[in-house]
Amino acid sequence: MIYFTSDLHLGHRGIITMQNRNEGVLRYDVGVDANNFYPVSVKQIIEFFEMPR
Repeated sequence: MIYFTSDLHLGHRGIITMQNRNEGVLRYDVGVDANNFYPVSVKQIIEFFEMPR
């Protein structure tokens, strides 16, 4: 199961998203602070999880 979360006060710029994926946790932070202040599309999220670790 994939969980979509947003936490606007962390400001971690996607670091936790990458750590989660590398540890096998299927979680993607869709908050703009974690994605260069741009919205994320469903296509981008799917492609992210299809990339090799």
